[in-house]
Amino acid sequence: MTAFLLSVDYVSLPHASSIEELMIGDFVTKEKFSGDESWQSFTYDCILKAKSLFVSLKDSNLPTIWLMPAWVFQSEQKEIVIESFYQLFAAKSEFVFFLGSSGIDAAIQFISEQGIDAANVIAIDGVYLPNSSSEYCYHGVGGVVATLDLTSVGWSQRFFCYEASIDFEQHDAFGALFKKAIEDVSVDIDTIFSPGNGIDEDGDIWLHSLQLLAPHLGKNIEYIFPVYTLGKLGAVNGVMNLYSLINNPNYSSQKHALMISQEQSVHQAVGVYIWKNEETRR
Repeated sequence: MTAFLLSVDYVSLPHASSIEELMIGDFVTKEKFSGDESWQSFTYDCILKAKSLFVSLKDSNLPTIWLMPAWVFQSEQKEIVIESFYQLFAAKSEFVFFLGSSGIDAAIQFISEQGIDAANVIAIDGVYLPNSSSEYCYHGVGGVVATLDLTSVGWSQRFFCYEASIDFEQHDAFGALFKKAIEDVSVDIDTIFSPGNGIDEDGDIWLHSLQLLAPHLGKNIEYIFPVYTLGKLGAVNGVMNLYSLINNPNYSSQKHALMISQEQSVHQAVGVYIWKNEETRR
């Protein structure tokens, strides 16, 4: 089990250009995006954002992992991006994850399995911010650049699994994912990072299975709702969740965190992270 360190080097979002702005920003008054919102336009905008973010890498000699939207079944969009990234950045397909906010969880698992000690991470996804009526509106494409280092002490990934689904209502995988997570890790959870805001019926399917975790929830369980503060940022949300976990001193005294992801009604994922005070071996 290997711990990791995640640092955010660059932020490029319609509503924020720094970590500080992103973490404390007020997005209610933002104007809605007025451009083309088609799949073709969105894919093209993701590629353009990738080009602008790539030049900001601190160390281009490190391998670069790309975290993209949760295009589970959009094979055409995935093929276009992979081919473009290969031509533009010589990126290998196994370094491109189309898993939305759980892409960073998959990336941590990947570099550990591949024996990679450090990597660049570029996360790109659509930006959805709430308006005055609490409706989430599309604001274009944004991204962040981060550095991921494996370390001997700190937060460590103990479990990660995702499921693709045609429809959340027809295939709610969280029950099985929660059971498997607790069976494999056998710990009490102190902090839960929610994929939604806790009040949206269509976007909070995970709540239906939460009672399965009841015996494993700590006495002072804390629920984190990033959508309230960050907006819906897909792959960027995943990076920011782990960045918050690592850098918030209130979390380091706790032992276990659960990351939940659900996106576009086709993707459900769970990751468990444990704080390790002693050194661990690869």
